[in-house]
Amino acid sequence: MQALCGRSWGCDREDMCMLYLVYMHSAADYCASAWAPSASSSQLHKIETTQQAAARVITNCTASTPTDSLLVEANLQPFAIHAEELAAMAYEKLLRLPPDNPRHTIANYEASKRLKKGSWRTAALDTIQGTSLASLPREWYDPLHRGTFSQRLSSIPSSVSECTRMIEPNSSVK
Repeated sequence: MQALCGRSWGCDREDMCMLYLVYMHSAADYCASAWAPSASSSQLHKIETTQQAAARVITNCTASTPTDSLLVEANLQPFAIHAEELAAMAYEKLLRLPPDNPRHTIANYEASKRLKKGSWRTAALDTIQGTSLASLPREWYDPLHRGTFSQRLSSIPSSVSECTRMIEPNSSVK
């Protein structure tokens, strides 16, 4: 990112922020809701150090600028807080699926605790309980709008001839 701008030339602040979000932040976000809640503080520190370096390039602030001010100036959120939000959003998405969907059961599954730090589910519950979301009713969400999971499964053709009949209802299979 440093090669794309200087103090008096190159990309402007909005372009640099977009570049960071598209290339670097999206790579860190990939499955962050699953791995970040159980990541060690040194692993999260590496990501946040990279984020701070990008924020310094975006804002042209000096190295002595406090981290909190730097992130506010760059309009970025600390990665640890962002990861907690991603975990809460993933948990809420799972809870809003129809009850017969296999992914819905993951949200309510009680796994044995093997990590000291906890799981994504624990982090999501802590975040949700810290907000007013826990008291709100949840509406069911079917992303495909095609009935229940078992109904969709039963509608899948079991043979090639059934597929052909579905595509060409008036022709006979030879």
